[in-house]
Amino acid sequence: DLCLKLEQIDATQRDEDEATITEESRQEQGRAGLATLTPDERQNFTKWNEDYKSKFNIPFILAVRNASKYTVLSALEGRLSNVNSSPQEEIAHALFQVDKIAYMRLLEKVTYSLNQEGHGGFLTC
Repeated sequence: DLCLKLEQIDATQRDEDEATITEESRQEQGRAGLATLTPDERQNFTKWNEDYKSKFNIPFILAVRNASKYTVLSALEGRLSNVNSSPQEEIAHALFQVDKIAYMRLLEKVTYSLNQEGHGGFLTC
């Protein structure tokens, strides 16, 4: 169920302050530089997150594995300020990001060997 999936994600974000996020999330956020936000960036990040949740009634979700803190801040600000975006569009955006997160994590965990044709026959798109 879509609502349940987003509620679980939201619960995970709420619990972040209690240090209960997954190790994968902690590493991804660390590589993105979210732990190095300046006080002004942290203030904007917190306010924009709250405003986003209030506007769309879902948490802001972004696959941050290959992003910088500037990418994250820009994406959050951009999606929040998009006056043409509806809650349904943002739900679709959030679920796409969840899929990207899962896909990138899966690729990291799976090992495969190449066959004679030079591919492993794994996860074609």
